[in-house]
Amino acid sequence: MFLSTKDLFRSISDCQIPSSTPDGTVTALVFFNYPIDITTAIKTYDNQVIQLFKGSSNLRLIPSIAHEIFINAALTKTISDKIKQAIQYIREKYKRVYIKAVHSEKSGKATTMKIFIDGDDIQHIIAAKNTFDTLT
Repeated sequence: MFLSTKDLFRSISDCQIPSSTPDGTVTALVFFNYPIDITTAIKTYDNQVIQLFKGSSNLRLIPSIAHEIFINAALTKTISDKIKQAIQYIREKYKRVYIKAVHSEKSGKATTMKIFIDGDDIQHIIAAKNTFDTLT
């Protein structure tokens, strides 16, 4: 599809298709080397009807949205159980959101934490971020 129109994109896209979600939603990750190609793809192909095996569906092109939360060492130590519970809650409630917590590596000292929230559903990402905003 992304190669069908000559000279539309500056780069050749790379496509990865992870397994579908329990509700049958299939998400394809399309990577471009130039950010302008992402905008071009959305303007050209978003909400187009595509033919599938037994029917048709509208194609939705949504850029991946990532959010990072930084938690200082004192807060990480104080509310670590709440952070773990929030991560578990987000993983169970928002299946299309990827969340990962990474501790900084400082030997002998309290460590800060960085939480990565990524996905293609802006409402779920905002809800996940709000879960951390209301922890205290």
